[in-house]
Amino acid sequence: MPESRKFTESQELSSVKASTMLDSSSTLNNNTAVEKGLNVNSIRHTGSETDSDSGRKAGLVERRAVAPTTAISNRAAIEYFKEWRHLKVLIGTSLSWFLVDISFYGINLNQSVLLAAIGFTKGATEYDTLIKSTYGNLIVAAAGYVPGYFFTVFFIEILGRRWIQIQGFLVTALMFGIIAGDYHGLGTGGKFACFTIAQFFFNFGPNATTFIVPGEIFPSRVRGFAHGMSAAIGKLGAILAGVLFNYLAQGKFGVANTLWIFFGVNIIGALVTWFMVPESRGVDSDAVDYAEIQEDMARHAARNTATHDVMQ
Repeated sequence: MPESRKFTESQELSSVKASTMLDSSSTLNNNTAVEKGLNVNSIRHTGSETDSDSGRKAGLVERRAVAPTTAISNRAAIEYFKEWRHLKVLIGTSLSWFLVDISFYGINLNQSVLLAAIGFTKGATEYDTLIKSTYGNLIVAAAGYVPGYFFTVFFIEILGRRWIQIQGFLVTALMFGIIAGDYHGLGTGGKFACFTIAQFFFNFGPNATTFIVPGEIFPSRVRGFAHGMSAAIGKLGAILAGVLFNYLAQGKFGVANTLWIFFGVNIIGALVTWFMVPESRGVDSDAVDYAEIQEDMARHAARNTATHDVMQ
């Protein structure tokens, strides 16, 4: 199965930038890059020839260029994230995923425990307790997180990823704040309703968008690394919640105080999204990356010309 044209062309940008700008000891300049078929100005979808092996249109880079080595790709990725504007986005996508997984998995891995804690599963026999727990989980699923995903599908291109993520964090925080703030006064039905609404806005919110945005906002040449890093850090949050929830909720700390932690985590998630995660709706990250590299190479060429003139 061949690599996609977009990925191959994006990888070539890494090769061009690493070869022409990053290695000061190399003699490869833009002219020799052209001779090797690596001219950055030629990296576009030409569609003028057909790749007989894959049966699809092959871009100029696919036909003429050799795939960059792992060292070049890694070096270009390091250079990409050395710039704060890019690193900030990676921190934002990773941290927001980490934060949502703390509260999402803290609730979902222990939902039956929470239903018992709020009195929803009280029964005269063990069978009554189990059947009520089953009903509770089914209601939360049917009224909460399943329709939440469908709302994301329907509204994501209208509202945008960033708006959905922020409002999801905030509404979920509000639900946890209501339960924790009046834990002993709020009835079982009220607590159950708040949990269901929180589940809805997890999925009509950051539990959906945190894995969508990293797949869109980063260019192809670093997307796999950036999405993988964001997901891995996110799962650290899930592990943290799985390990600590029962220790905190069933100990002296209590369920209410644990929910206050989830409240704070979601507020921080909204702030991280607001300040560090850009909107990815309608953004062609590869086109943006291509334009940035052209600008960098133009500045690099201008500096070289100025240095040459001074030496002359």
